[in-house]
Amino acid sequence: GEHIHRGIVHDHARLAGTSVAIHGQVQGNALVAANNVHLARTSVLAAGAYIFGENVICEGAVTGSLTIVGGNVTLAGHCGGNVEVKAR
Repeated sequence: GEHIHRGIVHDHARLAGTSVAIHGQVQGNALVAANNVHLARTSVLAAGAYIFGENVICEGAVTGSLTIVGGNVTLAGHCGGNVEVKAR
């Protein structure tokens, strides 16, 4: 099913599902694996992020490094560290 996160995670987050949407904050490292991943404009990933998905939309902010492996990837947000994308 779809998982939507709107609050604050004060530690690391490991999220998996068919669809994952993050609207809130993750203060530790984030690992997200889903067919559809959406980091909304209001999302803040304060450390590194690893995202695996068929359709990935990243509109939020990532303070650390960002690694995305996916089919269709859209980057429209802000990243303060290195960015590595492997996509079709």
